[in-house]
Amino acid sequence: MLNPMRDKQDMAPAEWCQRCRGEIYETSPDGLCDRCREELQEKEENDMQMGEMCRASIMEMAKGAIMERIDYEMGKVLDNILDVNTRATAKRKITVTLDMIPSADRHSIAVFATAKPTLVPTEPVSINLCVAALPGTGEMVVAEMAPQIPGQIHLDGTEQEEPKVLKFNQQKAAMG
Repeated sequence: MLNPMRDKQDMAPAEWCQRCRGEIYETSPDGLCDRCREELQEKEENDMQMGEMCRASIMEMAKGAIMERIDYEMGKVLDNILDVNTRATAKRKITVTLDMIPSADRHSIAVFATAKPTLVPTEPVSINLCVAALPGTGEMVVAEMAPQIPGQIHLDGTEQEEPKVLKFNQQKAAMG
């Protein structure tokens, strides 16, 4: 064991650093001085961090445009879910398609990303129409059926309105 209080300059070096050719006064298992060993370890750690930072999901590429498109379509899906005119429990989905077209030399790949929502259509609205002839004129009319007679009072105190009459041009059948 060497005396820690010794002057290293008074001794001949045990070996020289393989990297910087600096003097090493105690035998080194890797042939490097302390400074070079620390620099290499630091570089190795930085390389590992760079490798982790540079690796990204395809979804993060194009400055996040693919994720942005998915989020945009997600907004449409949420609007569709919250629309009271659609069936609440029906399944909605977003399909993300990545088309990849490599160049002839296989050195580059063109990627086209498409996000497409599958939404639920609105529920059908049903009404009942009544076809009748107007008294006196005999003109045919189509009117919306009302649950009660117009002018009658409902249990909640509201009055039944006059039914709405459908506008249409009556087609006369040619009789021959």
